[in-house]
Amino acid sequence: MMTGGSTISCRVYTLKIADHTYFIVLVQSAQTSLSEEMDADQIKFAAALTAGALDFNHMINTGALSQDTIKGQPLCMKQYDGLFGTCRIPGVTKDTIAQTRSRHIVVVSNNHFYQVNVLNDYEIPIPVDALYNHLEYVNQATKLPDSPVGLLTTENRDTCGREYGRLRANPTNQKTFDAINSAIFLLCLDSAPIINAAIHPAQNALLGGGSAYNSGNRWFYKTIQLFVGSDGKVGAVYDHTITDGGPRGRMLTHAFTHAKKHCSFNPNAEHLEDAAKPTKLTFQIDSVSHAAIASAGSHIDMYCKDVQLSTLRFENYGKNFLKVNGISPDGFIQMAIQLTNFRLFGRAMPSRETASLRQFRYGRTDFIRAVSEASDRFVRSMMVSPNNMTTLQFLTDAIKTHRQYTNFTKTGNGIDRHLSALKLMAIENGQPVPQFFQDPAYIKTQQFKTISSQITLNQVCGTFAAPKMENAYGVYYNVQDNHLFFTVSTYKPSNGVLADTYTAALESSLLDMSSVKRLRGS
Repeated sequence: MMTGGSTISCRVYTLKIADHTYFIVLVQSAQTSLSEEMDADQIKFAAALTAGALDFNHMINTGALSQDTIKGQPLCMKQYDGLFGTCRIPGVTKDTIAQTRSRHIVVVSNNHFYQVNVLNDYEIPIPVDALYNHLEYVNQATKLPDSPVGLLTTENRDTCGREYGRLRANPTNQKTFDAINSAIFLLCLDSAPIINAAIHPAQNALLGGGSAYNSGNRWFYKTIQLFVGSDGKVGAVYDHTITDGGPRGRMLTHAFTHAKKHCSFNPNAEHLEDAAKPTKLTFQIDSVSHAAIASAGSHIDMYCKDVQLSTLRFENYGKNFLKVNGISPDGFIQMAIQLTNFRLFGRAMPSRETASLRQFRYGRTDFIRAVSEASDRFVRSMMVSPNNMTTLQFLTDAIKTHRQYTNFTKTGNGIDRHLSALKLMAIENGQPVPQFFQDPAYIKTQQFKTISSQITLNQVCGTFAAPKMENAYGVYYNVQDNHLFFTVSTYKPSNGVLADTYTAALESSLLDMSSVKRLRGS
């Protein structure tokens, strides 16, 4: 972990908010996620969850975090260094990444931003009841809404970069930006939706639900944002730029588990001394900025209407059933996705799954290409004769092929990151991009219609990411012992399939495929 501030250049292009690639962990409610002792109290829950995240940060800073492994193979731990105290800094054509080791978080409530000191002079987290006092102070001080400056971070990157640079010229704004950028993480105390508002909980998680809800109660360039709603909805918004799903998932699992163990504290209403009070962070906003905020609000509202999100909690079986049948849960689910695609679209759809490369130093991810001749044979057989031994054999072969390609990719033999590096090296060195990358065949290989990833957490929750292109689907899944949890995201299709339709078809595929597996030994 770094002791001072630093910036790292990060090349980006003109993209919509969807391409910031936010991951979201969505927990149903405070009542069901923690214990009944939480009693759905927003501030008490927020204090317990914050304490859990700070405990994990302390483990990183002190070197107490145990080594990650997979099948006995150690994984690179470097990504944990960027989990806290980091932020993407908006720029024009190019963002930068700032990293600072600080002692504060920023709490956002009703669009107000407050700096809250959460570590003592020895960098040890303050007690949970002290956290509660700080958060309750912010809660009481923010009953009326402030100008939703956070909406600017939902804008097109170049637009946000220009407005950020203009606002930062003001010393007051610069001080506020520096506090946000250097914070360990953001904690967002969200308001409940207005009466009769049809806001999907995941919509609030991914996008803040729109300008009339919580989109302004965010700073989407921050690596970690925890949110706790007054309606009991809890989760996290995550910027994928610096770290991947594994470290983030471990941190959130620790934070929620820690909160369960430490949620029975009795809040102390002792008066806070002035020196300990949270500090209000202010913005100097002129007419140009007000117009930019209003424009950003209109854009995020249109975007919220355009994005569809759906969830599926599949209760019929989980990892245990698949393991008993001697089958890879991940491979089985990937074949269920292929079957769903064929049923909905009449053909195999270009599909990719994320593979971690953390067994290499500084490794990030590569793509597992999920469609194969073996998967196509299984899907076509399933469409014609689902309950015969040939289909069972085709399913077994397809899963075996998928596992082989998964291992091939995880050991550094995938093609996509190598080719991407070649292209970016040419761009960054001012050289012509090789003609290969302009070939229609190569371009077509990059147009995935299904993007999927397994993000396993020990919570009743799912992970969302915004869809990448029109009529494409993000499918993310959490594999538990006795159930499977899926999330699906897509844009409102002009001639495609709704997200709810996709999850319904996926459920049918999972049910039908379990019948095929039960043929074994019969």
